Amino acid sequence: MNKLILTIAFSLVLTFGFGQNSDIVYGITEGGLIYKFSPVNPSNGDGFSGPSSFSTYTGSAALGLNKQGTWLYYIPFGEMGVGNGNGKMAVRSIKVDGTSNQSTTITNFDMNGIANLNDLGFVRLGIDANNVGWIVAKEAFSNIIYLAKFNAASDGSATNATFLGTMTTSDNADDFFANGDLAFDINGNMYILSNHSQGGTTKIYKVDNGSLLSANGSSNTTLQFRFNVVDENDNNFSDNVNGLAFSSTGSLYVSAAAGIYFIDAASLSSAGGGNVRFYKKAENSWGLTDLATNYTVNTPLPVTYENVRATNNNGKLIVSWQSLHEAESLNYTIEASKDGNNWVSLGTVSSRAKDGNSSETLTYSFATGSLPISLAGLSIAFLFGAVFKSRKLRLIMTIVGIGFLISCSKNISEKAAIGKNTNLYIRIANKDINQKINYSKVVKVENL
Repeated sequence: MNKLILTIAFSLVLTFGFGQNSDIVYGITEGGLIYKFSPVNPSNGDGFSGPSSFSTYTGSAALGLNKQGTWLYYIPFGEMGVGNGNGKMAVRSIKVDGTSNQSTTITNFDMNGIANLNDLGFVRLGIDANNVGWIVAKEAFSNIIYLAKFNAASDGSATNATFLGTMTTSDNADDFFANGDLAFDINGNMYILSNHSQGGTTKIYKVDNGSLLSANGSSNTTLQFRFNVVDENDNNFSDNVNGLAFSSTGSLYVSAAAGIYFIDAASLSSAGGGNVRFYKKAENSWGLTDLATNYTVNTPLPVTYENVRATNNNGKLIVSWQSLHEAESLNYTIEASKDGNNWVSLGTVSSRAKDGNSSETLTYSFATGSLPISLAGLSIAFLFGAVFKSRKLRLIMTIVGIGFLISCSKNISEKAAIGKNTNLYIRIANKDINQKINYSKVVKVENL
């Protein structure tokens, strides 16, 4: 008995004492303080309390952490910083223990050009898995969004600053882009969170790594809209958002004026281009204006579906749809149902995205003149259920119906013609190279 108790106790210690991964999350304020939150639970976002802190030379709303996890990079307010430098940038760095605070100025680096004296009202910073620091900035009194990069390093230095041109949102919401932040996955794809200065609709955009690598001083890189971000009651943020960082499990930490929030990875994977939900984890009593981690996880967000439609034209089923974005996409399976609950496959269409990745709109279609006999037979059970009120009779007749289908399938084709009055529902399932499935919305077949 004692041995059994010791075994159970040891298992509990392993599970709860050592088995729980934890994150370190950094945040910065306009007052020049950097806070370190640890441990934070990457599975639910709990742990934003009792942080340690240290001071920087100046405040900031742009924070990034190098891949070694040793130096924090930030862009200061004031002269040569945000709002008072005619678009000029200075990057500073500080060790994560609060020592060696230094100013690493990117010489003659100007986000909007030497001839342009407009100030910048929105500036955010993120560092990818290759230690490249990326800066996204928007002029204070225009809708122009700029992109630049520099090389971060293990010693806290910043070199090779490069201006990469402008950026445009795919949903024509450039004027809406007033607050937010950026973060990177392990593949170098950029995710940007943004909303208006008064809160309201909050969005997540994505820029594929290929588009970032091909950007140059004359490029106009597209921010592909992915999701709207809402709370559990589908309400918008009531204030501005200002920080975004990945957890070690692929979830997202978000800071806003009124709180610290958490977006679960499962919500991202199942959203399919709709809404993702945030959950408040703490009040932002520290005044955090940006967040940073160095977790670059392999969590490609799913396909964004658009214009899904299914029609029956004289017995020919035609399904069409568009993808606004694809990440590691493999193929699409078209599925049909009589009741919206039981689904069967009609066929598969390969992804048109090069190597499974695309940030452009791709158009797909699928056509068939028949349905699987199993799908046509689904209505038999429902018919029996409607005619026979007795539960026992319904069960018997359902078994008879299934036997009938099995018998028929041995002697006739396993396809059934599509009737004009067929009550049919369609959905599309995208599979990625990791065998993850992402479904489109369900649509009813239109009879033409």
